[in-house]
Amino acid sequence: MSRRIFDTLGTARDLETSGIERAQAEAIARAIGRNGDEFATKDDVARLEARVAPKNDIERLEAEIAKKFHIERLEAKIAALPDRAELYRALWIQGGSIVAILAALEFLP
Repeated sequence: MSRRIFDTLGTARDLETSGIERAQAEAIARAIGRNGDEFATKDDVARLEARVAPKNDIERLEAEIAKKFHIERLEAKIAALPDRAELYRALWIQGGSIVAILAALEFLP
């Protein structure tokens, strides 16, 4: 965080003008002045926002993950797989073929 100068006298006067008693205004201003370095400034927040990944970085990360794990190829392979109805049809044909072969074997000498 950046170091900034805090005007304790000006702050105490502002507090006093707003209706706070002078002793309390001075105490508040001193407390803020002592601990003020621990608060973030607008510049601090702006620097932090610049360091945090912007939204477009999420898209870039998704693209990198897809590239690393070959997501596009996997999606293409999944799309090329036959659907469930075709699989059931193929199973029925195979099952029927096996039954027909077993039945034919019964009739052979």
